[in-house]
Amino acid sequence: MPKGETLNEFNNGQPFAGSAEVRRGKLRGMTDASEHFFFLCPRCADNTILQILDFGVMRDAPATYDLEHRAKAKRDFKIAMKIHCLKCKLMDFVEISNDAWQGGKITSDPLVEEPSVYSN
Repeated sequence: MPKGETLNEFNNGQPFAGSAEVRRGKLRGMTDASEHFFFLCPRCADNTILQILDFGVMRDAPATYDLEHRAKAKRDFKIAMKIHCLKCKLMDFVEISNDAWQGGKITSDPLVEEPSVYSN
């Protein structure tokens, strides 16, 4: 963890978890003309960009997870983010990590609903 940061600083130390609105393939994102990545509101059909209100580094350590398939990974990390839509007022949480899925087609997972945007 970065110097001075504790888990209690994120979300005022309160427990958090993403809701059903952002799970199972419902949260999408994309880059703009640059390399910047933006989450898109799962409620708003017009691709409204979500704001990231806060974040916390939940894990940051030398790579130890599945090194057989991640030989080039230098670190394992997980970042939690509090997200918000100015338009519909969605407030939720999402996490990004590099020590979970390492490849394959996530829409083939029975626990993930294939969003209509990806359907034939």
